Amino acid sequence: MSIETLKEDARRHEQNEEWDKALVQYGVAIAKLAESERAVELYEKVFSLDINFADVTDRLRDLR
Repeated sequence: MSIETLKEDARRHEQNEEWDKALVQYGVAIAKLAESERAVELYEKVFSLDINFADVTDRLRDLR
């Protein structure tokens, strides 16, 4: 699955307020990217979504 497809799927999950599914899709996209500007963009998106959850630390550990 391409990074663009993963991002589109994640956005669809966001629109449906399926935050966990969106975070999984963004996590997979991040894992596919090397260190680059695009990776930073996705990290920022994940952090902005994840800030709404009480278990931020656990979710960040899962992304590693």
